[in-house]
Amino acid sequence: MRVGVVGNGHLLVNIDSMANITDIYYPYVGMENQSNGRGVDMIIVSDGSTYSFASFSPKYRYLNSSMIFETSAANTDLSLTSQDFVDPDLPIFYRIVNVMSNKEKQVSIYFINKIALYGNEIGDTAFYDPKSKSIIHYKSKRYLAFKLIGQEEGNIIFTVGKGEIDWDVKDDTLEGNPIAQGKDVRSILGYRLRLRSGKPSKVYYTLWLGKTLEEVRALSPKVDRTSI
Repeated sequence: MRVGVVGNGHLLVNIDSMANITDIYYPYVGMENQSNGRGVDMIIVSDGSTYSFASFSPKYRYLNSSMIFETSAANTDLSLTSQDFVDPDLPIFYRIVNVMSNKEKQVSIYFINKIALYGNEIGDTAFYDPKSKSIIHYKSKRYLAFKLIGQEEGNIIFTVGKGEIDWDVKDDTLEGNPIAQGKDVRSILGYRLRLRSGKPSKVYYTLWLGKTLEEVRALSPKVDRTSI
């Protein structure tokens, strides 16, 4: 069920009740769903167990009548908060994830990007781009980039593949494949961090779009300079 929407005149993103991204409309609001309703799933791995926001009975709201959509949840060990918003002018989506534990532990956050450019899962390519340090999905004149930025010291890992590659997160490792092409191309970005007891840690997940590789690479420094 879609419960949140953030956007501007060029990019519109829908979020469901489990804090997953369901729809990515670009470059026209309501047209060309670049995920075809499948979107991006966020998974947490901790102490050998795999969680989604659905595991925590999430609550959601807009912050202070703003266009920042917040999802929060907690269990006995972890508390999670995500805040989603879009740049006022540029086709950039941000998610800020705050994670806190009542004891020291390692936690991994994974984003599974299930993209279907032009609303069609056939003919996409995804690859790791060392220039922008991001994963880029593209087809014809649609380029969609993903990046993770960690506040604390941690390790960013990734893989690219086709079909059901979600299983790759269950053992808390990713294969690191750099490129895939064809039908149902997907990518996964992960961030491993060491939590200190009672101290929150912040991870930034961003996605942005353009019509050429040069456009998305040119937007990458704007993503990197975030001080939110």
